[in-house]
Amino acid sequence: MRTGSTEAVTSALSIRHGADILHAGGVIAYPTEGVYGLGCLPHLDEAVDYLLAIKGRSSRAGLILIAANYDLLTRWIAPTAAEKEQLTSHRSNPICHQ
Repeated sequence: MRTGSTEAVTSALSIRHGADILHAGGVIAYPTEGVYGLGCLPHLDEAVDYLLAIKGRSSRAGLILIAANYDLLTRWIAPTAAEKEQLTSHRSNPICHQ
């Protein structure tokens, strides 16, 4: 028996369960460096409304978008040329766009 195989299966099931919740319009909690974050799929208005309600926050306060690449952000942001260059350059550090 391989060590760690149970953990890998549990992890895969947890990821699948989280994906199912997201695709059904739900909100998930996920670990970050210091606290848990809350997330939803940004193209599902009901999910975003639910996330804002959980946080007790107005949509005017804005939200953080996390994406694997710039192309996934273009539906929600309109950066200047300089901001686009910063967002599309290959970096190991996160970029914040305000």
